[in-house]
Amino acid sequence: MLHNGRASLLALAATVAFTSCGTRHDTTSSLPTNLALGSTVSVVGGGGESSVATDGRLVVEGTLPGDAAIQLADPRSSVTVDLGTPQTVGALLLQASGAEVYFVETSTDRATWQTVWRVEPLPGPPVARTRTTVLPRPVQARWLRIRPTTSGPAAVSEIQAFEAEPGVWPTLDTSDPDSPLPLWPSLTRQRLATLFQALASLLMLVVGWGVLTRSRPGELGDRVRRRVLAVLALASILAWPNALNFHYSGFVHKWDTFHYYMGGKYLAELGYSSLYSCTAVVDAEDGLDLGGRPMRDLRDNRLVPAVSLLERSDECHERFSPERWTAFQHDTRFFREALGETGWRSVRLDHGFNGTPAWAVVAGGLARLGPASWTQIGLLALLDVGLVLAAFLVIGLVFGLEAACIAAGFWGVNALSVWGWTGGGFLRYDWVLWLVVGIAALRLGRPATAGFALGYAALLRVFPAVALVGLALKAASEVAAERSLAPLHRHVRLAAGVGAAGLLFLTSSSLMAGRAQIWGEFAENSRKHLATESVNLVGLQVLLSYDHSGRLELMTDPVALDRHAAWKERRAEAMSRTRPSYWVAVLAFGLLLTLAVRGAPDWAAAVLGLGLMPVLLKLSCYYYSGFLVFAAFWPVSAGVGLALVSFAWLSNVIVGLWPAADAQYAGLSLAAVAFVSGVTGAFAWRSRPRPAGPEDSEA
Repeated sequence: MLHNGRASLLALAATVAFTSCGTRHDTTSSLPTNLALGSTVSVVGGGGESSVATDGRLVVEGTLPGDAAIQLADPRSSVTVDLGTPQTVGALLLQASGAEVYFVETSTDRATWQTVWRVEPLPGPPVARTRTTVLPRPVQARWLRIRPTTSGPAAVSEIQAFEAEPGVWPTLDTSDPDSPLPLWPSLTRQRLATLFQALASLLMLVVGWGVLTRSRPGELGDRVRRRVLAVLALASILAWPNALNFHYSGFVHKWDTFHYYMGGKYLAELGYSSLYSCTAVVDAEDGLDLGGRPMRDLRDNRLVPAVSLLERSDECHERFSPERWTAFQHDTRFFREALGETGWRSVRLDHGFNGTPAWAVVAGGLARLGPASWTQIGLLALLDVGLVLAAFLVIGLVFGLEAACIAAGFWGVNALSVWGWTGGGFLRYDWVLWLVVGIAALRLGRPATAGFALGYAALLRVFPAVALVGLALKAASEVAAERSLAPLHRHVRLAAGVGAAGLLFLTSSSLMAGRAQIWGEFAENSRKHLATESVNLVGLQVLLSYDHSGRLELMTDPVALDRHAAWKERRAEAMSRTRPSYWVAVLAFGLLLTLAVRGAPDWAAAVLGLGLMPVLLKLSCYYYSGFLVFAAFWPVSAGVGLALVSFAWLSNVIVGLWPAADAQYAGLSLAAVAFVSGVTGAFAWRSRPRPAGPEDSEA
């Protein structure tokens, strides 16, 4: 009987196996009914075959939708799906261009619409990305409508509706190795924001722990704290490039690199006003139709029809030798392909190349080593990683490991200089290293080296010159206190170092450009650039001119040639009105800074000079990465280290609380001004004259 039982079991198993092998598994049989499948689709303001949106097929994730999607022209465009009869809708799937914001709306009469899903944009290029949602409560709908809400590249390839959340969502095809998908697709902006906030909070707690236990070094708890701080610093550095998602499409910042690679490599021919017009000439010669496309005229920063820039084609050819024009054509075509049609159209709406001629001496030389290729561009982008790590190393060697960890922690998690701005670019952080080297050299008593490094940092980005202003105010206070010019003799070697940097790079940059007036061209470009308002500026002027009723979201015309023209005009008017109060505040801070640097070591005066960045200037937010040098105060003033990481923590809070750009950067401006004012005020209080006590009397 036992034998017969085993035989029966074996026969049953064989039958099951045979049946399984002979039956095809239908992966869709377990999916709930897609209510939109095969529904009629109507399109307003778009192109492409409308039926693709409800055919039930998803395109390969991360690819350009192409013919398998409905292209939407502007915010007035829409895709409407007729479900046939009123249906209960509880869950939705949308596959569309990931870089766009969409509203998904429902209606039962096609007259009244209810927004049920605001589809957030995803970082990265405008490729097909799939998003799903479960509605808070099911709704009745006969029609579904998808609208883009900005004038970015919008395309819809599939919309699916379900009565309730599916047990299994449709499987995504991610098989294309060339698709620019991130390492961690589920790590959205919101989750990254939570990660940064958590790391900033932990850094603040651990640095605060160090402040409280400063008087008891060497204890077991102190050693544990140091190790925790090191781990948090490493975690912050890894979090900085979006937790290794980088730009969600690769490591290289193609947009930024286009400007700096082409601007530095061809500065002699292009100057600061011909980058866009000469690339447009290459486009036209390659047969591209520029009709109907706007492009920025870098001579005055106005948006104009791209075809109007072709009037300068003779000028482009006259400036280039035949060999250099051939090289320029190759590099233009490389970036045109790298950026894609949408990116190539958008990149020339920016404000051109604004690096200094001194920056182009090294950068242009590196770019000229060969024609643009992914290998060359990738290697050049890696240089910045080395420069940043070298800056942390210098801080660690001169100011201690804890100072380096605080600097790294601030760098990784502050919300002003996130990876998306300039990470993966081309020599965008060289000034940071030279600034750190200059301050470290002052700490080591090497003024000539310090002067050269600080002078070169100023020649690379101009604004690091505020560190030299801190030193100048210190020297002036010493001259006033002693009523003699004798204190200036101590700064002769520092001045010689600054002069050597100026002589070397002013001369070499003029020779490289083939004309001495290249610095005059840079000055004119900077004047024009500073007069052009941008939403991501941070500084006292931005704070004072904040106008809630004139914020960007209210002053944008998405179908105008220059969508933000009215906002820029309103912003400029506000800054003009507040200029008197701005200068009063600058003078007050200048007095406070003079009191703070009086009697301070030279390196401390240079660091305190950076407090002028948000007070005197309005800089792009990412330049505040330079605040990492305040970590150098940790060995002598632990409170500054705590203030620095608290500033990083607060920057994330501000970004989270105020998503509107104007309010966000006004809040960041307030935080930056408060930080430097607090640190400067603390040092001014320390340096105040004290009444003589018994310990000051002679024995």
